[in-house]
Amino acid sequence: MSMRNVYRQVAKANGISVAEMKKQMQSALDYAHTNADNNSDIKFNQQKISSKNRIPTPDEVIQYAKIKVKNDIAQSR
Repeated sequence: MSMRNVYRQVAKANGISVAEMKKQMQSALDYAHTNADNNSDIKFNQQKISSKNRIPTPDEVIQYAKIKVKNDIAQSR
């Protein structure tokens, strides 16, 4: 499934536009990466996500999750 279709399905399921969904996702990522209460484990895991900037985009997070799930499934076999 393409990223475009993933966004469309999730946005539709939540009754919002794709643009609004991406805006909300980015807002949540911004908060998560600037939260002063993050401990070292959280920061370590955040740094695993490959990103062009300090804070990843929704696309970068979804791409990371896709690869992580695929690798986890392969290792469990």
